[in-house]
Amino acid sequence: EKIPRISENFYMSLMSDNGDIREDLRVPDNDVGREIETKFEAGDEFMVTVISAMGEECAVATKVLASK
Repeated sequence: EKIPRISENFYMSLMSDNGDIREDLRVPDNDVGREIETKFEAGDEFMVTVISAMGEECAVATKVLASK
């Protein structure tokens, strides 16, 4: 999912591959969360990998998108 913005309460605004927007997932309080914040502040366009299991979801990785 692409991350167009982060709110002041640390919820990510994510866009899925089909263009749906969701804003119900918090930036995790770990190394991945710090990586998300750093890339966001740098203005990088990147994807966030979200894993869902047992009714819980969490961002687990990021990947910078190739420049066009």
